[in-house]
Amino acid sequence: MREKGNEYGTVSKRPRRCGWLDINLIKHAIELNGVNEIAITNIDVLAGLDKINVATSYLIDNKKTCTNAALMNFEKVIPQYTELAGWEELNAHYNSVDELPVELMKFIMYIEAECGIPVKYISYGPEREQNLIR
Repeated sequence: MREKGNEYGTVSKRPRRCGWLDINLIKHAIELNGVNEIAITNIDVLAGLDKINVATSYLIDNKKTCTNAALMNFEKVIPQYTELAGWEELNAHYNSVDELPVELMKFIMYIEAECGIPVKYISYGPEREQNLIR
């Protein structure tokens, strides 16, 4: 994931932290900031994987815990994942959201259902033209 997404500092070249989508942190950010639509980027980095994991809950000492407690005890947290189907490598250009792979659209609809707000913008590559508006 880090290699494909080129997740290294621009100047320092240090590896950036990266991992699976944490849906609870997104919901937390939505609540704190009054977000009413989502932009999703770097979906091309996940393309070609058989499975996509999404962190959906946390355990501390084998007990389910809330996001706030997880953030305060980060070193003890064990994320619990939901596994979703991956999608094939993406094309260089799409004219509409309807052309995206079905599995990718299921991933986006899963995010929308969990967060309760729409994914309005989808970025599927590094180029300025590789963005779709729903």
